[in-house]
Amino acid sequence: MRKLTPLLLAAAVGVGSTLSLVAPAQAATVVSVKKIANPAPGEIGTTVTIKPSVSVSKNVRVSSSLLNVSLDGKAVVRNQKSATLKRTALSVTYNVSTVVKYRVRDSKGKLGPTRQKSLRQTLTVKPVYTTKCATPAGFESVVLGDTPSTGDTIGTVAKKLGEPLGGESITLKQLRADAVKENNQETVAAIDSLYERGYVPATEYSVYAFQGCEENQAYGVFFLTTKGTARAFDKADLSNTEQPASDNPERSRFSVQSLR
Repeated sequence: MRKLTPLLLAAAVGVGSTLSLVAPAQAATVVSVKKIANPAPGEIGTTVTIKPSVSVSKNVRVSSSLLNVSLDGKAVVRNQKSATLKRTALSVTYNVSTVVKYRVRDSKGKLGPTRQKSLRQTLTVKPVYTTKCATPAGFESVVLGDTPSTGDTIGTVAKKLGEPLGGESITLKQLRADAVKENNQETVAAIDSLYERGYVPATEYSVYAFQGCEENQAYGVFFLTTKGTARAFDKADLSNTEQPASDNPERSRFSVQSLR
């Protein structure tokens, strides 16, 4: 009988086959870190909250799922479960990384060592411009400031005039250095006056154009940005390039001539 058993086994699995006993296969381990979708455009000043997008199989225990968000090389959010981003007057593209730490449970239910998986991506937050084009009345309503805390913000200006176009900028420090090289004492004096009013060398000086509602109609608004907030400093009707930027000769000279 003992001699017959191997023959019966061979017949059962096929002649010439070899029978092997295999342990039940362990469930496949799945850890999927997905790209976070760009949020829908929204009104300027509103916020959007993003969270990691992660899916795992049943045998995986997630220890942490965190976000790191940066803009122009500067950290905005570090190792947080979510990030709240503000819709500004301009479309902003962030660098986002999702970092997931997890442990895998084996067939006996024992958790293994901590593992890590990450994904890097860009994410763009866009505003909705409720004003489609700039009117003379809207242009006239733009409030100018002469200190870091006065003047319409770029968000307020965009609500009045529509989408900002262009956006060339330079720091006051660099602008002053260029003026010194060119022996432009008027610009040097104008910048020194800004320093006396609370602006700093790192303050950014920029200009944006706004499309008018009528043909060949356009407007320019000059901004000074301190601590991340851009405020209107001067404005010009670009429909008539011969017209001065403002009634203040010092302000007009500084704004227009320095960026020509």
